[in-house]
Amino acid sequence: MPNAKTKQASTKPQGRKHGRSKTSVPTTTRTTRASTSRLNQTNQTPPNENDTSPHQTSKDINSPNVDTGMQHSQDMIDSSRLIDNTVTLRGQDTLVCSSGPTNPETSLRTKRRPTMGHGLDDYAKRNGGRKMKIDFSAGRVRPLDPVQAAKLASQCGIHVRSNIMHVAIHWNDYSKEGLERHIPNAISHVAKNFEMDPKEDVARGVCTKILQKGVRQRRYILKKDYFSGRTVEEALSNKPPKVTQPNWEALVNKWSDERNKKICAKNKKNREAVKHQQTTGSRSYPVHFHQLKKDKYNNEDPSPIDFFKETHTNRKTGCMSAAALDAYTAMENKRIEAQPVDEQPVPDTQIVAEVLKEHSSSSTFLSSIGYQSRSGRTRTSASLERVRELEELVEQQKREAIETREMYQQQSIERAKAQEAALEEMQRKQQEELEALKKGQEAYEKKQAEQDVLLSFLLRKHATQN
Repeated sequence: MPNAKTKQASTKPQGRKHGRSKTSVPTTTRTTRASTSRLNQTNQTPPNENDTSPHQTSKDINSPNVDTGMQHSQDMIDSSRLIDNTVTLRGQDTLVCSSGPTNPETSLRTKRRPTMGHGLDDYAKRNGGRKMKIDFSAGRVRPLDPVQAAKLASQCGIHVRSNIMHVAIHWNDYSKEGLERHIPNAISHVAKNFEMDPKEDVARGVCTKILQKGVRQRRYILKKDYFSGRTVEEALSNKPPKVTQPNWEALVNKWSDERNKKICAKNKKNREAVKHQQTTGSRSYPVHFHQLKKDKYNNEDPSPIDFFKETHTNRKTGCMSAAALDAYTAMENKRIEAQPVDEQPVPDTQIVAEVLKEHSSSSTFLSSIGYQSRSGRTRTSASLERVRELEELVEQQKREAIETREMYQQQSIERAKAQEAALEEMQRKQQEELEALKKGQEAYEKKQAEQDVLLSFLLRKHATQN
């Protein structure tokens, strides 16, 4: 009997052990094509000698170990089905366990934990509990550091998407009664996650700009997911989460307005007219300029032509769009042609302005990176003529205002003089009336005295006659 057991054990195939190393990651049980075929063979009738299946050879059929090998594979599959399946998701610290066998067709990956704010928490843990400091710059709409800009924009976006943020129809609605505290409260809420002063003017201005773009993006997402392609009744009945019913009704009424539809169509047409699409993603020109200056140009400002190439070249393919490539080629040609021998070379800023003026009269490429202000960007001849006309109109209005002010002052002076003369005339008349009254009083007193003398004389005469 021991010999039989030993013989039976020796007939089992000596395959590779399926042991798990200490450093291996637990994975789900995989059902391969070979194991599936063996399972199907064991569930069916015993193999026939006349079977000519391509998966079996004559050696396999005639081998005395076929039945034992199949039975061993079946035992392995059955035992693996009875073992609890443990799945480890990459990048997570927890293990999600599920009892019973795993079906690769019906098994779903467990939803990962929320990651909103975990980056800042990890930063605080690495720095001894100190929060990330945001360095604001006057005149900039974003911090120059890419990480700071991304984290600040992310926190502002999280607050905009929260259920405590009202999605206004227009940005000016936040200054109306009832909504005037939304933006200050949002800035204070975002500032709790960073080392920053929410009452500082520069910080408050930067956060306000980011929140303004976030609210506009929030309206776009809501319109695309819950309004586009639906009727007004369907949109009203399909209220998105974290939006109140009155707020959603106001948004739907705005989007369904005919005047707003015309404005949206016009704006869409204008966006399609943009020729030079930047390839920096969500990173703005100033932030990308600052990072590129530090990483590639040894803390020196790249030329506008080189920066144009960097911001319009696809990082994956290394190619530029046709319009951007034509503009860049024209810039390079102008730079080569504008290299005199003895004279001062033409600055790259002027070359970029001239080339971009040919493609678009309202390009803000130079003004965005600080090479040229918006008020000083190159304009077409028609725009210059219009500006000249407006300047002349302003000068004329100033002159007319000065003349009107002088005339009013002159009239005021003349009016004061006339009032003064009238007052003097009134005082003179009053003086004359007073003198005439005095003269009349004196004449009356004199006449009264004469009458008294005459009366006394008549009385004395009458007394002597009696």
